[in-house]
Amino acid sequence: MYITRISQDLNADLACLSSKPELAGQTTGQVLIIRPDLRSSSSSCSSSRSSSSSSSSSSSIVVIVVVVGVLSAALVVVVIVIVVVAAAAVGVLVVVVVVVIVIVVAATAAAVVVPLVVVVVVVVVVVVVVVVAEVVVVVIVVAATATAAVVVVPLVVVVVVVAAVVVVMVIA
Repeated sequence: MYITRISQDLNADLACLSSKPELAGQTTGQVLIIRPDLRSSSSSCSSSRSSSSSSSSSSSIVVIVVVVGVLSAALVVVVIVIVVVAAAAVGVLVVVVVVVIVIVVAATAAAVVVPLVVVVVVVVVVVVVVVVAEVVVVVIVVAATATAAVVVVPLVVVVVVVAAVVVVMVIA
């Protein structure tokens, strides 16, 4: 069973407990919870107070380091909370949220609009190429027809005239 007592020399008791891990115990402020056989056993630290002073100082250093670490972490948390509250009070948090929303919307729009613009540009280029090709074909056909008309009509006239001359010569 565990018993509870008010310690007269807490540092010595802590040093005793830390030097003997086989003895279960814990501390809560100035109250030390120890096994009943800690003070009565031959392995207790009560007879060796002078040897426990060095481990007592190392235990104190460990406790101080732990306390300083906890206080530092608490200070960091307090500073972060103060900064967030101050930013919210000034409206910076709202601005940050709006900026994030704008960035997300812009990124989404870019993801949708850029491919859409590329598709539209490709379609326009294809339509322009097809229209230009059709215009070129029409121009070629018109030019060929005009050339043919310019060449064929006189050629037909020449053929008809030559044929008429041949016919007239044969008849005469």
